[in-house]
Amino acid sequence: MVPFYAKKEVKQLEERFFNYNLKAFTRKHHTPFRLCESYLERDYKIIIQQMPTILCDLTQKRFISNNKSKAIILDCFVKLGLLVSLLYMQDIEACLNIYVDKVRSATKKLVAFIIMYDDLPAPSASAKKTIISNTLKLHLLHHLYKDILWFGSPV
Repeated sequence: MVPFYAKKEVKQLEERFFNYNLKAFTRKHHTPFRLCESYLERDYKIIIQQMPTILCDLTQKRFISNNKSKAIILDCFVKLGLLVSLLYMQDIEACLNIYVDKVRSATKKLVAFIIMYDDLPAPSASAKKTIISNTLKLHLLHHLYKDILWFGSPV
């Protein structure tokens, strides 16, 4: 994600994350984005929950330029946020098939946008871009709905 944004835009994003203030959301993110490949549980969950809102806000206020690449990145975060929200629901017993259908649909939409992201050209010749659609983690998402049917809700 970071290679598609100018240094000024990344700085603006970090500033918003560090100063994100919402009564309903008290967790703070303090890890710089340059370390984004080493995020673990708490920081990762905070980014997933806050990134769509902050990116939308910064794009609408024109602090971040908008182009096809950044629109796809934003859509990836929105779809990922939806999927993660579904996965953090606990003790789904009633209407399990409806829940599984929603998880399966959210997964398909996320994967479609990740494939679009992977198809984007690298922002510069020196920028390293990981092909996410070839990772094991993404492959495992395809089987997530079966695991829910077999073992129950993930949380």
